[in-house]
Amino acid sequence: MRHWMRAGATGALLAAALLLGWLARDGRAQAEQAAAGGGEAGRAAVFEHRILFADYNAYRDSPEFKELVRQAPSELYAVYAYQQLLLERAGKQGWRLVHVESKLPSQAVFYLERRAR
Repeated sequence: MRHWMRAGATGALLAAALLLGWLARDGRAQAEQAAAGGGEAGRAAVFEHRILFADYNAYRDSPEFKELVRQAPSELYAVYAYQQLLLERAGKQGWRLVHVESKLPSQAVFYLERRAR
């Protein structure tokens, strides 16, 4: 069981690293395009930003989280699944993840941006 958990955690870290690498590359490409006069008629794009704080103590009693706990092999996996659910909802609203800070598995701060509407 422990080996499986390590493999799952390693996979999650690898996925996060790949995502952050992709976001960094995408950001550089947009910056180069803006510097070259591309984009919206040669103007730099304007973004709005949002900070999403995912704290276990705030959502642990929610029905959605309880369902994830029931389905997951451990509560820690349910925490990560719930954080993913939050990010998927933000993505459907046009938000893009630009940075993550997490000192504890039960808490994460997601920095998001999208083109200003």
